[in-house]
Amino acid sequence: MARERSPNYPAYGLPVALQFAKQLWSQEKRTAVDLYSVARAIGSEGLSGPARSKIAAMRQYGLLQSVNADVKVSDRAVTLILQRPGQPEFDQAVKDAAVAPPLFAELRGDRPDASDESLHFYLVRHKQFSVDGATRVVKAYRETMAFAKLEDASYNDGGVDIEAAVDQPVDDTAKSDEPAKHPGGKQVSFTFALPRGVQAQVTFVGSEPTKRAVAKLRQYLELFEDDLPDDAVVQADPMALPDSALVP
Repeated sequence: MARERSPNYPAYGLPVALQFAKQLWSQEKRTAVDLYSVARAIGSEGLSGPARSKIAAMRQYGLLQSVNADVKVSDRAVTLILQRPGQPEFDQAVKDAAVAPPLFAELRGDRPDASDESLHFYLVRHKQFSVDGATRVVKAYRETMAFAKLEDASYNDGGVDIEAAVDQPVDDTAKSDEPAKHPGGKQVSFTFALPRGVQAQVTFVGSEPTKRAVAKLRQYLELFEDDLPDDAVVQADPMALPDSALVP
């Protein structure tokens, strides 16, 4: 069964998307330009997948404004670039930008007190996100809500410093079309023999697996069970098949 397409969402949190808008502003100010010019202004040679993700994030937060076939920095972006945190115009603009992505507005409105795990489960189960995709959404959502001071304090202990985030260098390492990588940490793998000669391998990265981690993994496996095909029905004479084919 084909997997449903995930809803649109910003591949970057608002603080990073604002840095892209500032790069475009420094190059073009209010001039409307084509998307290739936007890509070059934000550090890409062409409209690659990562460049499109950056542009899409700016669009979702309302930092870009369409002018026929071209785009320019929006009035909202100009406010966030030229004003400072604590000024009424900035504070209102950053809140409007944070809830501009429809998915973020939904999570903010319907699940304002949800934990990261609850949001992750909801995105995978009800919004058809991949596990890695849901992880990226939760990260971008938390960064955005904290930046706009819309996040519950319990999720922002020692979190985003808005003054610093406004001027922070751009982190261009995130790629929305690449799986999350775990460069370090301990890895523990288990291999299980399944019916009909199939093997499954589970790898825990970062630390030793716990009962809670296994319980969460079980939930994720159950999410996808309904989308998997049933076992093929054996039509041949069972007596002519090898013993391994008769394993239930």
